[in-house]
This record gives sequence, C-alpha cells and structure tokens, in this order.
Amino acid sequence: IQWGDLMFDKQEAFVADGCEKVAAVCSRRAGKSVGIAIKICQIAEKYGDCLIPYITLTKAQGKRILWPEFRRLDKELNLGLKFNQNELSVKFPNGATCFIIGGQEESDVEILRGPKYPAVFIDEAQAFRPFLENAIIDIIEPALMDYNGVLYLTGTPNASCIGYFHDVTNTKRHGGWSVHHWTARDNPHLPNFEQWITKRKAHYRWTDDSATYLREWCGKWIKDDSALVYQLKDYNLLRSFPDIHDWEYVLGIDLGYNDSTAFVVLAYSVSAGKIVAVESYKETNLIPSAVAVHVEKLISQYDFSHIVADSGGLGKGYVEEMKQRYSLPIENAEKRNKIA
Repeated sequence: IQWGDLMFDKQEAFVADGCEKVAAVCSRRAGKSVGIAIKICQIAEKYGDCLIPYITLTKAQGKRILWPEFRRLDKELNLGLKFNQNELSVKFPNGATCFIIGGQEESDVEILRGPKYPAVFIDEAQAFRPFLENAIIDIIEPALMDYNGVLYLTGTPNASCIGYFHDVTNTKRHGGWSVHHWTARDNPHLPNFEQWITKRKAHYRWTDDSATYLREWCGKWIKDDSALVYQLKDYNLLRSFPDIHDWEYVLGIDLGYNDSTAFVVLAYSVSAGKIVAVESYKETNLIPSAVAVHVEKLISQYDFSHIVADSGGLGKGYVEEMKQRYSLPIENAEKRNKIA
C-alpha cells in the first residue's frame, strides 16, 4: 500500500516522524484523525499480533473519532479489518489489534499496565487532567520499552493554556518531543474552507485576533478566560498564604463510586472576610473504608472545625459507616434550602 498517496505533506510528515515522542497541535478539521488511523495501520502491518492503544477522554468519543476513518480505509483498501463493538477494538488480518480506552480518570489508564505496545496514541490531549504526565511516565513509557515504541500526543489548544499537552507543544523545552503543527487550511480535502471561515468570522464578529478563531481554526495557544466555566484571574491565585490569625479549616466531601469522590479543603477568616480553596482532588471507585483513609490523612494535615459530606442517596451509608466505625466527625450537608 502506498500510504503516502493518501496524505498531504504535513499529515505525512507527522506519520513519517521517527522520533520516540511525537506531538501534533492542530486546528479543528485539520485531518489529524486520518493521520492517526493511517499510522496505526502502518504499525499493525509491521507488528503482527501486537496491541495498539488509542486513548481519548471517553470510549464513545474514541469510537466517533477513529472508527469512521478505519471503516473508510478498510473499504478503500480492502484491509480485512474486523470491528468488535463490545470491546471497541479493530483487528487486522495478521492479529494486530487497536483498542479504544477512555482516559477521563487516572484509574482508567491503569488498565494499560502489563502488556507491551509498539505505539500508544493519546488524542484530544488538551482535555486531559493533570495526571496525564504521571500516567505517561509511570504506566505508558515502560510499556513501550520492548518494541522501542512511539508515544503520540495530539489535540487542539485549550482556552486555559495549561496542562502537559500545552507544555509539550508550546514551550521552548519540549523534553524530547517532536512537535508538528497544521490547520484546516493545510487540508486539501476542504477546498471551500476560506469561504466557510469568512462567513463564520462575519457571523460571530471574529477578527483575526479573536481568541476562539485563533485557537479553534489556527491551532494557536491563546488564553481565553471568557471560554472558561469559572473565569479565573491571576488575582484569584495566592502565591503565599495570608498571615491571618483566625483561619478556620473545613473539609467538604462529595461521595461517589463510579462517579468520583471529591475532597475540597477550604480555609476562611471572619476578620479578613476571605475564603480560600486550599486544595482539592477526586478519585473514583472508593469504598467507605477508602474514603475514611483519605479523611484521616487530611485530618492529620489540617485542624478542621467542620467536615461536611453529601449524605443523599448512597452517601448516607458512607457517612454513617465513617461515623460509627471510624469515629470521624462528619456532618450531613444541608441541602433543603439549596435553591434559595
């Protein structure tokens, strides 16, 4: 198969890159999904019976992104691919298999431990949470060792301009990453793009300097506070903790199992009229005893005046067990007047 005939120049440069760490920061509709699908086909062709993980935020999203490209290539090139709906995997005639996993939580990526891989693809990397870097170092890179494999990191700039993908593709020190960049303008399969984007710019009153236009359609890292749910400003961030005498610490817990259990430590000062989010984190699949361990660890760090948990639904059993078995002073969250 003459794979190069299926790609345009910048797409082909990404696919042909021989580095161990390859990143691509692209605009919308740039054609990176096509490049990823072709690269997976090339790797599968080279290594029979291998496993190739494709990771994005959710399995459903991964299927929407990747499967149409595989189906198109299979139809055009008669590749003989077999699609497994239950496992969300694509099997090649030589036994190589590409499988899709979600990566919304750190625990989702844990399933990559054990096997070896010639390549791992992490797509829409701009949306991954801060655990991404540790997951790459602790889980993914060791799994690439046997094949001397390649790690691919791809996505579109996010509005906050933070995260591992931002650091890899936007800083002078790339840490060994080979970084590619292209946009929808480089995609010859979108001949009407200029006409289309001109209409959108006029409709939404975008200028050439508008953050949304630069981020989504030029693939540039532009910080845009207006696109964030919480429009965090630099003056909301504390470089050092204020020296105030009457800080009181409280712990809020939102309980879940498949949904995350979240822990938020707040400090407030009546005299200063301030409240500070000191730290927050969340984890999935925590049973009551595991939640209690987290609470006990936080109690050892902070002198809480109150610990509050949402005891609605399944949470009631969690709260009662932590009270009775672990003697933790957890209060039920007052939610009756929530709307008011």
